[in-house]
Amino acid sequence: MGSPVNKPLKNSIWTLLFVASAIAWLPRIVAAWDNNSWSLTFIKRGSEGMVLDADLPSPPAEHPRALLWLARAALADRDAQEALSLLRLYPSTSDPDALRVRAAALEAVGNFAGAVEAWRQAGDAVSLGAAAGRATRARRLDDALLAYRLAAEIRPEEGAQPLADFLQWSQRDPLAAQAVLEEALASFPGSTRRPSWLVRLGDVLRAQQQWEQALAAYQQALTADPGLASAHVGLGWVFYDGLNDQTTAEAEFRRAIGVDPRRGDGYAAMGDLLVRQEHYAEAEPWYAQAIERNPGNRWWQYSRANAVRAAGDNASALSLYENTVAKFPDFGEAYFELALLQEASGDLNAAARSMDKALDLMAAPIAWHFDQAGRVYAATGEWSRAADAYRHALALDASDGAASAGLEQVQAVLGDATPAP
Repeated sequence: MGSPVNKPLKNSIWTLLFVASAIAWLPRIVAAWDNNSWSLTFIKRGSEGMVLDADLPSPPAEHPRALLWLARAALADRDAQEALSLLRLYPSTSDPDALRVRAAALEAVGNFAGAVEAWRQAGDAVSLGAAAGRATRARRLDDALLAYRLAAEIRPEEGAQPLADFLQWSQRDPLAAQAVLEEALASFPGSTRRPSWLVRLGDVLRAQQQWEQALAAYQQALTADPGLASAHVGLGWVFYDGLNDQTTAEAEFRRAIGVDPRRGDGYAAMGDLLVRQEHYAEAEPWYAQAIERNPGNRWWQYSRANAVRAAGDNASALSLYENTVAKFPDFGEAYFELALLQEASGDLNAAARSMDKALDLMAAPIAWHFDQAGRVYAATGEWSRAADAYRHALALDASDGAASAGLEQVQAVLGDATPAP
């Protein structure tokens, strides 16, 4: 048996080990103290709105997130270039938080392609969808399409319908929208989104006048969800437009009301049906009931104003358009109709200003919109702007006779011998 270790010696050994350990850990303790002290200062200054003041101390070199925090603060202070400069020094190129800040900074400096690539690397489909919406509103449709496609690649189940809607309404490409929806239906047979996809597929097929296929899509949607009011509305339009069966169409719209009286879809469809039949005054109360249930639907408010105008009550229609653009100040189509009514009422300066808004805000104006803009600008004597509008119409549709004639008249006033395209 070995002899026991002398107790004083044993205590000395433990003391030496403790001191050595403390010495080894001392730099880390000091660094942690410095990091925490700087972090607290940064947070305090952020709460006081003074994050980037000159007297903020430089962060410790070992602080793991200081550059990212400073970059985020620079971006909030609208200094995207400074944010990008700070991120170039950030040690990680794959940190999702840093990639998100980088993406926002790149978008702010106009590098949209770089921004969406950073969001893609971060796997951030939500930010891509939001960026796509901003690009759509700015009428940068190629940028929007890129962002929607990347969002759908990252999260295909969630991204399918926004991409299809963009292709249908902004790109006016129903075939491409159909392909996206059919792929989603094939890829996710158990998805809770299937009924909604089927309704949108029915809408896309109906836009292509593929009546039987649209009918089947809506019926599949109702098999999956019998309470889907929008499927009954879609069926109604198949019967009305494709099968010339007005009675069944109206019955489907009333079923839409019956299955979900809290939604406005069926009421708005009844209004649309009466407008198609030129019963404008009868249509207005249906739109009013739809809006009462869903006051955030801008298109129903727009349709109500159109019906009132078509019924001959221009004063009430003018008020409805004004209320619509006040509630939805980014609604270019409502500004367009407001401009036409203001022109008809003789308020030409207001008409020109409303038309400015319309052309700025409409996502995808067609040649006819620019024809009307040319006429409004000519009526106010804004001849150069009228010429530009007519030229824009002809760039969209070279066979546009109204634009050609309008441009010739404007050029005669301006003494411009340049022939119409």
